[in-house]
Amino acid sequence: MISLTRNNFISRNTFLISSLLLIIIFLITRLPYYLHYSFLKISFDSASYCVVAFNILDLKTPLFEIRTPGYPAFLAAVWLFSKTMYCVSLMQSLFTLFTSLFFLKVINKYYRNLLLLFAVSLSVYISSSYYMALEPALLTEGLFVNLLILTTAFLIMSLKENKISYWILFSAAIAVTIVVRPAGLFLVSLIILIAIYFVIKKYSLKYYASLVLPFTVIILSLCAYNYATLKSFTITPFGESNMSGVTITFMEPSPEYPEFVNDAINKVLSEIPKKDGPYVRNSFGVTKLYDVFLFNYHRVINLVDNIMAYDSTLTYTEIQPMIRSIYVDAIKKYPEVYGKFVLVNFIQFFKNVSKTVILFDESEKSYRNIILEKKILKKLEEGGWQQVSSNPADYEKVINFYRDEIESHSNSEYVTVLESGQIEIRQTFLKTVYEFYEKVYNLLFRNIFWTILFGFTFLLSTYRLVKSKFSDTDAFIFFLIGIMFLSKALMVSLVECSLERYSYTVEFAYYFSLPFLILFLRKPKGNTETEHSVKD
Repeated sequence: MISLTRNNFISRNTFLISSLLLIIIFLITRLPYYLHYSFLKISFDSASYCVVAFNILDLKTPLFEIRTPGYPAFLAAVWLFSKTMYCVSLMQSLFTLFTSLFFLKVINKYYRNLLLLFAVSLSVYISSSYYMALEPALLTEGLFVNLLILTTAFLIMSLKENKISYWILFSAAIAVTIVVRPAGLFLVSLIILIAIYFVIKKYSLKYYASLVLPFTVIILSLCAYNYATLKSFTITPFGESNMSGVTITFMEPSPEYPEFVNDAINKVLSEIPKKDGPYVRNSFGVTKLYDVFLFNYHRVINLVDNIMAYDSTLTYTEIQPMIRSIYVDAIKKYPEVYGKFVLVNFIQFFKNVSKTVILFDESEKSYRNIILEKKILKKLEEGGWQQVSSNPADYEKVINFYRDEIESHSNSEYVTVLESGQIEIRQTFLKTVYEFYEKVYNLLFRNIFWTILFGFTFLLSTYRLVKSKFSDTDAFIFFLIGIMFLSKALMVSLVECSLERYSYTVEFAYYFSLPFLILFLRKPKGNTETEHSVKD
């Protein structure tokens, strides 16, 4: 009787229990930062977001030559109330909590029997040390990863209910994700596949419109704005800079380039270790090739800086055609080297799940670089092209903001700088709990097992989808989640190095593999859901 009563209680309160589990994990991983260790988290990329946000706050026409408007608009909204990094970090963490609970609400409606397992999977995803290192940072990850979770929730709602309003939300969510971070363009693959699905299932025209129009209107509006302000009809003109990084080890001067462009290329090539150029052309060692590409990738900043140094009035948009010619010519001349780049980075994308990071070790390094040595601040003060803005006056705004933030974070009672120069972070109960959790987490969830599980579940979902003649909605849902991961892996590999920063954003596909696999194994092969009417 007692056992039956307990089971009835759990059954009636599954959502409450699942939400509490997620909240407990959320607090274990976030409270150390917000109560004791709220160290300043900025990177070299942060400044370009700040510039646009400052211009929005100053009611100046913002230019999106480097960054898209999504994240700067978020910063500006937060800074209307408190112009501090702490407030930005807090709002990003609260957004994580909101999107996570919303996702569980969606799962509770459609997969109630697996809700607790989904809650565990989602908690695992949002509590990795990579997640914790980047969520509070002044970077797009704090919004981007959560928008991916929201998009997935809307995807499930749309396929389960087949309502026009849900398809509109799904389409708009994809567009907003791209506006926050252009790397979200891999989500276009979902729109294409769902449109094909509509054709197969003979959906009426209004479904195509609800899938395509919200996305198209939002993206074209951004492109039109950029054309009006930058004379460039594009989501972001800066996106092409990545391709220069891809080809940095095998680009070459050309008689067709202006002399100052050839000088810029030669200067960058002189900085590359002499053995690296021949190695990428003649060798096939996957790990070594990845290391060489990664080591030299950042030199794209120097290339742009060298070109712009020729004429201080040049903007990034004006030199973009030159940048394009350099990387296009390099790929045309050495397609096999570019192919190696894509292949080794695609493989690396799947290997990243076996990598671990110790959060407080990274915090020590970050504190040293940002607070003690002030590397990022000094770099901006030195001038030159730092991916901030084509307007030198914008640099001063960021420099002043960074100075204030560094000053406010430089006297933490939880950090001791020893005479030897070593940094010692004070131990607290919350830090001890987090470090124990991190050890268990890395042991269980940072290994290649999850790549294998994902691959098996994706193949099974594909088989069930084809076998059911595209009537198995659950199989289609996980198939699309798998496509999200694969599309991201391919897009990253085509244009940049597969850092953990890029792969962790879609690792929820790994952890959602387990509940979906159990769902597929429980459900008979012939059991598909009744389709909703799609007729006018």
